[in-house]
Amino acid sequence: IFGYETEGAEDIARLRMNPGDRRMTQSYASMVWRQRGKDVLRGPIAHLRDAGLCDRGIAHPICCGPAGEWVKGDSDMLGYTGDFSPVMRRHFQNWLRQKYGHYLWALRSAWNDDEVTFDNADVPTPKEQFACRHGALRDPSREQKTIDYYRCLSELTSDALIDFCATVKDATHNEKITGAFFGYLMDQAWNCNFFGFEHQGIDYATLQRCGHLGLHRVLNSPHIDFLVSPYTYAFRGLGGDGQSMQPSESMRAHNKLYLFEEDTLMHNRFEPDGRMHDIAHTPAIYKRNFAYCMTHGQGITWLQSSIYLEYPQIEQEADALHVHMRKIGDWALNLDRAPQHDVAVFLDDESYFYSSNRNDVSLPGVFYAKVVDLPRIGASHGVYLLRDLLEGRVPAFKLGIFLNAFR
Repeated sequence: IFGYETEGAEDIARLRMNPGDRRMTQSYASMVWRQRGKDVLRGPIAHLRDAGLCDRGIAHPICCGPAGEWVKGDSDMLGYTGDFSPVMRRHFQNWLRQKYGHYLWALRSAWNDDEVTFDNADVPTPKEQFACRHGALRDPSREQKTIDYYRCLSELTSDALIDFCATVKDATHNEKITGAFFGYLMDQAWNCNFFGFEHQGIDYATLQRCGHLGLHRVLNSPHIDFLVSPYTYAFRGLGGDGQSMQPSESMRAHNKLYLFEEDTLMHNRFEPDGRMHDIAHTPAIYKRNFAYCMTHGQGITWLQSSIYLEYPQIEQEADALHVHMRKIGDWALNLDRAPQHDVAVFLDDESYFYSSNRNDVSLPGVFYAKVVDLPRIGASHGVYLLRDLLEGRVPAFKLGIFLNAFR
């Protein structure tokens, strides 16, 4: 669901990066965009039903943003901030009214600002969004404005996704499953530099600026059945570990299916001799990733197409491997797939609102722990949101590791 713009029409505004700067894609706060997006979803579904083809598909993934992953690209992976469009400003003001119960004294006390009102409250400036008064932690007594904005953005993003999925459920009479590429909380310490783009010196994380911190709202929604992500983009070669970008066991705890996008072929083909590993290592990588999905009760999708063809030198081996893994997967459906890990790892999504936008905390504290430390502790582990522990959703475990339980 991509955005568009009509000159002079604020309600179809694109996200505006930095006050007065260029605009890109849609603003998630645009209700015109959302309504027309829902109309676009209903149209093809009705056409398939009229043509008698509804039984040819089982799922409707909702894709938004430049890569369909609810990540804006420039506005959250480069050194920009947003959203300064008029519709976002109005949405933020209405969100503040709801949070503070329309009590002006509550807003002014929280923001430590005697001049702010619900009518003049604005999206934090780039300087305010990138600032952090206590090293890596925000000071709520002086930076509640930024904390509120990122919470508002995360709720807006997740609610838009939920709204689109509810539309699909309604249009398909609840006969199809819905989901999205969303909730990359374990990985989004990265930015464009991580992927080799020609933008140097950016040390800000993607996580807060993209809206994925609304994952818990998505997990609690009855309209969403599955989540998808590529496996983590770091340390993919031999000796590495293919893990989901979302907290793996949180999805199971909320009865959501996770689909592991096996995009080894696509990502490795970005360089002629292999971006991540030698071509000959690919079958071993496929086996490792399949084993991860098997032991975590996950689904797997293979990203292979006419654009990303299998390497000729391993094509026969890979084809035979796919058939073999399909048989194992079908057999495993009859097994007890309940979590069996000894170690429970907890990610506090709330703490990100109180942390710096820089990746000096999330990179070593979460991302490195995920790709370097946890796979090598000698015990099986599962990753949950801290909320799941507080809500009694976590099965018995022997050791708990809290990655970022601070604010």
